[in-house]
Amino acid sequence: MFTTLIVTVAQPLLGLRGTVKAAITSLIILFIGCALVFLHLTKTGRVYFLDFKIYAIYLPSITNSITISVDYLSSAFMFLVVAIGLAATVYSRVYLYGDPQTPDFIVKLLWFVFSMLLLVISKNIITLYLS
Repeated sequence: MFTTLIVTVAQPLLGLRGTVKAAITSLIILFIGCALVFLHLTKTGRVYFLDFKIYAIYLPSITNSITISVDYLSSAFMFLVVAIGLAATVYSRVYLYGDPQTPDFIVKLLWFVFSMLLLVISKNIITLYLS
């Protein structure tokens, strides 16, 4: 509800349509979510781990694991990455107004923000390679 209010207010100012509207809306939701995670982790001091085991089909004895960890420091960096990504997206939308390649650029910028988020929360070399 809060993000729809922000997008409704920002739409006449920025001329948001289609892909750009979805990108900015998702970054606003990520920004609020990262802020809430950061506040939750500062109050509780917990660390959350998510571990995926990947088994080879032909060699079941070989396993790899993808580990994702969210703690106080990584949540602070997630908040920072999303804030900078949101500012860059809004600025580039205004700066590139009228350019037909703007939605493609915004999508590439959004993919970069997501890869940086994965880079921040990854804890092993396989996840770093995937990001």
